[in-house]
Amino acid sequence: MNNTGRRRGLTVFLMILILIVIIVMIIKAGAEPSYTGSEYEVTGLDMRVAVSKDRTLEVETYISVDIPESIRTAEFALPGGSSVIKDLTVNGERAKTVRRSDGKSVLIRDPELLTGGHHRYRICYSLSEKSDSRKDKDVFTFDVIPTGWNQPVKLLHALIWFPYGFPIDDISPYADGSADVILSVKREPQSRSYTIGGRRIPEDYSLRLEADLPAGYWE
Repeated sequence: MNNTGRRRGLTVFLMILILIVIIVMIIKAGAEPSYTGSEYEVTGLDMRVAVSKDRTLEVETYISVDIPESIRTAEFALPGGSSVIKDLTVNGERAKTVRRSDGKSVLIRDPELLTGGHHRYRICYSLSEKSDSRKDKDVFTFDVIPTGWNQPVKLLHALIWFPYGFPIDDISPYADGSADVILSVKREPQSRSYTIGGRRIPEDYSLRLEADLPAGYWE
């Protein structure tokens, strides 16, 4: 083989080697752990909600997770529908909602919050319900676990306070998902509070509270 042939062969070999390195790097980058929904369990979902007469809900949620290894993002579904979400924060820092096909979510990207181990996220926001067009009654709805929630939940606890005159006994929970989930409900008309809890909730499970109210209840 002459020198020209050798150089040509060496060039082809180097090009193949570079291509292999690029492919390996792409595969490695794609294999870096990122959010897939069920790769970690929510060990605790603790919600505190204050409902006002103007249909505004102040929501404070504590989400505890055990992450087996560092990930790039974590995402949690938020109440959807016609609700307007304002003043969203994660651990005191302002955050933004992202739109998904099944609703809105909050996306966590801070590397310090995504390392392997135990984390507790404090997610706060104001939720404003748009007025409905019904004349015969007003309606209350709230998604404790919204459609689009993708993580299993080991323990759920939600405590909701209502304004004076709210018919707490008329609140009904509606679940979409596994029939094996056992929910516990506690109504306290004197303190105007409603508590709902659950254990071992699978991913792709949603839970909504609904109540029919007298026409003109919302101000």
